[in-house]
Amino acid sequence: MWRAAGAPRGAAGSTWHSLKRLLTEWRRGGSVATLAPVAQDDRTPIEHALAQHLHDERGLTPATQTAVLRVVRQFLVACFGRAPVRVGALAATDVTGFVQRQMQGRSPGYAGTVVSALRSFFRFLVLRGEVPAALATCIPAVARWRDATVPIALAPAEVARLLRTCDRGTARGRRDYAILLLLARLGLRAGEVAALRLEDCDWRSGTITVRGKGRREARLPLPRDVGVALSAYLRSGRPRCTSRHVFVSAHAPHQGISRVTVGMRVNARGRGSGARPCAPWGPPAPPHAGDRSAAPGRLARRHWRSLAPSARRYDGDLRESRSRGAPGARAALAGSRPMTALSQALDDYLALRRALGFALRPHERELRHFVAFLAHTDTATITTHAAVLWATQPAHAQPVRWAARLSMVRGFAAYRQAADPQTEIPPSDALPRRAQRRTPHLYTADEVARLLTAAARLHGAHGGPAAPYPIVLGLLAATGLRANEALALDRTDVDLHAGVLRIRRTKFGKTRLVPLHLTTTDALRRYADARDRHPAGACTTRFFVNAREHTPLTYRDLWLTFRRLAYALGLRSRTGRCGPRLHDFRHTFAVRTLVGWYRAGLDVEAQLPRLSTYLGHTHVTYTYWYLSASPELLGLAGARLDAALGALP
Repeated sequence: MWRAAGAPRGAAGSTWHSLKRLLTEWRRGGSVATLAPVAQDDRTPIEHALAQHLHDERGLTPATQTAVLRVVRQFLVACFGRAPVRVGALAATDVTGFVQRQMQGRSPGYAGTVVSALRSFFRFLVLRGEVPAALATCIPAVARWRDATVPIALAPAEVARLLRTCDRGTARGRRDYAILLLLARLGLRAGEVAALRLEDCDWRSGTITVRGKGRREARLPLPRDVGVALSAYLRSGRPRCTSRHVFVSAHAPHQGISRVTVGMRVNARGRGSGARPCAPWGPPAPPHAGDRSAAPGRLARRHWRSLAPSARRYDGDLRESRSRGAPGARAALAGSRPMTALSQALDDYLALRRALGFALRPHERELRHFVAFLAHTDTATITTHAAVLWATQPAHAQPVRWAARLSMVRGFAAYRQAADPQTEIPPSDALPRRAQRRTPHLYTADEVARLLTAAARLHGAHGGPAAPYPIVLGLLAATGLRANEALALDRTDVDLHAGVLRIRRTKFGKTRLVPLHLTTTDALRRYADARDRHPAGACTTRFFVNAREHTPLTYRDLWLTFRRLAYALGLRSRTGRCGPRLHDFRHTFAVRTLVGWYRAGLDVEAQLPRLSTYLGHTHVTYTYWYLSASPELLGLAGARLDAALGALP
């Protein structure tokens, strides 16, 4: 459909839908002859069998079945074109190549749909015995974490402005007003609003039946204002039609609206009120958490651009297993030997995982060492014995580190086995995961004060008033942030007017808001003013700047300065590895918060989810790791227990 000159954008689509509705009405009235549909089903036999399996065995909804079959059709066309489909000829490179091509410029949600559909397809083929089981395991997971982003909420004043945009003197305005009230007052999903039927409203009992996700039904009380709005729409706004849906389209043919239409009406009303939901903070998150040197993208939102690897500028001194002059492995990786099949397979594996949203910087380093180890021992295939031997090479490392290295090999081996059936996947329990937890150091108030005072005395080469070290250390002590979270803050992440930090895409891809105390906000404001007056202030968008190097402050800079201060104050010994760490500020914050709740007589069990959210944990059980016992904490807990037991008969 061509758009006429001068017509607004979208006019062609609107005209097309209007003509489609008109033709539908003419066909219903007999004014236009209806051609008999041509029976044309170009699905292959394997697609027919898959559709039957998804319906009978999996019990998927028609919409989900359509989504899976669409991806499978695209995959089969990409592999075979118009030639006959021979699933037995499929190889791992066909699968991974298709996934990588599909991920270009796509959202994480689409990536999850593609991966899930292909896994369903290959598990079905494995069940029929047509492909080896390795093909079903060569597709890695997608980097999508639940509750990773900060939810966008509307304030009550914004909701009121949104409702005022609905002209309740018109049929469309009454419909939109009822939809907005259902969303705002009952918290329904758009799909749940669109699925409401006339029989779901029980006016006598004042309830409404909602059909939610997973085919679950719930009966909710119907607030009076929502009931009045629904009644007004049904009496004098809803067109007369045969549809049993509560909300129908305003134009003929009057059919039930979809969840997409609900979202479009909300956005349209939002544009009119100025309260349209949008990203409330700064630029989009970078693709690699905490690394601003990577290529820009919108991994946390709707688009995936190319995920370029990070620039390697500061990671040379952070290698944990080897020093700069590591022999053996470097020679194999520097190009002195021809590239082996395993080296090429590793490149393909990393490219696939990164296309699915993972950064994999430590994985790449360790796996390249593993491939070099295999080349050095003249081993052409991954075996369990070789993997365990390599994983336990750092004799001084803890068993949990050995298990982590073996886990990296397991993922690569599962991918490789599809192309090389001789590949062995090491068992998940081949190495114990016993973690010898290091006893955290709980800072006293005096130790924190001495550290901050000593850091504030760093002048000259360290930047004088613009030196970030006392501010960063104070921020860690006052908020319990991870050190990398504080160092990754951009200037747009620090709202000094509201006193809130936005911690973006950290561990497990989570983003959260961290409110600050007034004293912490004042300290950050003073540092920001001094930084902006310093010549180094304009060198980067990071909030904390190395005033000496005119570069963003790195973990190495902070750690070396902290270690020197701890040596000078006698908190660490120069002869051993024991002593306070930067991460111990996080432990101290958690314990002090718990002690404060006990002293205030609060219900600590009920307050723990708040602390877990503040610290950025995915589950409250991870917060217990930081609640190391201290004499003061044990005393308060014992007193609470004595009080409870004393009340018993």
